[in-house]
Amino acid sequence: MGAMVGVYPQPCWGGGKSIYRSWQTRLFLLVCVLALAACWRPASPSPRFASPSPLNVITTPIAFTSQILARPEGIREVHGSSLVALPNDELLTVFYGGYHESSLDVKLYQARYRNGKWEAATPLISPGEVGQMTKRYTRRVGNSSLYRDAAGKLHLFFCSVGYFGWSCSSVNQMTSLDDGHTWSAPVRLLTSPLFNISTLVRSPAVPLADGGFLLPVYYELTNKFPEVLEFDTTGTFVRKQRMSAFHGSLQACLVPINEHEAHAYLRNRYEEPAELYYQKTSDGGRTWSSTTTLRIENRDSCVAAVRLEGLGYLMAYNPNRDRDELRLAFSREGLSWKDINILELRDQQDQRRLSEYSYPTMLVRGNVINLFYTFHREGFKHLRFTTNWVKEQLHD
Repeated sequence: MGAMVGVYPQPCWGGGKSIYRSWQTRLFLLVCVLALAACWRPASPSPRFASPSPLNVITTPIAFTSQILARPEGIREVHGSSLVALPNDELLTVFYGGYHESSLDVKLYQARYRNGKWEAATPLISPGEVGQMTKRYTRRVGNSSLYRDAAGKLHLFFCSVGYFGWSCSSVNQMTSLDDGHTWSAPVRLLTSPLFNISTLVRSPAVPLADGGFLLPVYYELTNKFPEVLEFDTTGTFVRKQRMSAFHGSLQACLVPINEHEAHAYLRNRYEEPAELYYQKTSDGGRTWSSTTTLRIENRDSCVAAVRLEGLGYLMAYNPNRDRDELRLAFSREGLSWKDINILELRDQQDQRRLSEYSYPTMLVRGNVINLFYTFHREGFKHLRFTTNWVKEQLHD
């Protein structure tokens, strides 16, 4: 008997199990298309930086003043301050204080500058209160960043951490509608897919033309690199953008040049090269140049920089790791710098346990520059000087 041929049909696109597989494939592709359609959004235009708008422009005949904000009574160390300008030439600062910066008694404090002097600091929030309000175990609180938006709402961002060290911090946001007299409960921002940890703040936000703002943050769990968080006009977190994967650069200070461009001056985590890290954006912070160095000394210390309209740029920085010297530098274009004043220099006879001048913040309002920084961890020093004083330093 001859062999039977063609009794079992051969696999083909149109029959048998192949039809089942074909419908599986088609269904899978359809689900993928629908998922992509649901996630797709038209590309938004690049953000634009806001033009400087002075808040209650002030003029003063006083060229240079200095004032100390003392630490709260019973507190051994204070550090990590942020500063924001309010109407009527008032200022507000938020900082942390306790036995030392990682001790369990650390709280956030706030103090107000009014009528030409600093009022005593008062407690703002403790780790226990943060944990209770966010429903997350909170062991410590740390660095903060203050921002006042175009509508007059204050935003306070601060670090909190649970079981581990600062590298596992998350960012919390609080708001105030009455310039810091009362605050909302903190909200823990969702900024990272990795257990929502390792997003830290330090530097101030910069305003966008549409009423939103960019907040510089940084990551330091397995690497150290800078990022920016974009917020809309309501202060709602919209997106995160990594500035660089370059290891060891963090705590970016952003200084807008015009509506599209901005300088970024970054803390250098390492001894070599002992120079400040630098990046630039030309599209409102969506993309950033590769990391380079500027010829200005920097060893593991953050800097503060501002733009003086029609004059140039100012920077306060520590040239060494001990942070026992604070210098003021000037640049016409923001790239080449020269020192114009040594603001602080440790006296070798000084027997303080901690002798440092660190974590500077600068604000410009009218013709007045406010510079605020940690002073021996015993308090904070506030310098106020005018653009005319800066011009005198340049002339000298």
